[in-house]
Amino acid sequence: MQVEWFGKSGIAWHGAMFIRQYVPADTGEVIEVNPDEYVISYYDDITDDKKEYGCVVLSSMQADLRAFGADNLDVRAVDLKTDGAGCYRGKCTALALPSLTDWTGIRVSTHSLGEAGQNKSELHGHFGVAGPEVAAEVASGRGDTTRLWQLR
Repeated sequence: MQVEWFGKSGIAWHGAMFIRQYVPADTGEVIEVNPDEYVISYYDDITDDKKEYGCVVLSSMQADLRAFGADNLDVRAVDLKTDGAGCYRGKCTALALPSLTDWTGIRVSTHSLGEAGQNKSELHGHFGVAGPEVAAEVASGRGDTTRLWQLR
């Protein structure tokens, strides 16, 4: 159930999914890029923020943009699409989104807000696949979910 994995109870988990056109590694050869090929990257942030405050979510967005930018040096702008939860509609997010460019080097060109509880995407499928692994780590009492991502 959604409540198990998002904010209100259970695990407070913010995720980002970046979709970009596939660009082959620079080999010095001329390679034609297929416009139908895409690469999807997931970035996960697990916190103890049970209320999904906008400023905490903004910090996660900043960390995810920095990590994505470090992995994709040619990316200078992104289009942001959120599911419409209150943490994306709040003042903190609205006022600070333009600052993400200064903080990360990547400009958020557009921000499309969906209806709360709607606009589910492949990101939610990612949560479903990774969720049992995260839940097992949390239940183990070690309390270090970052260990999961380091093992991958």
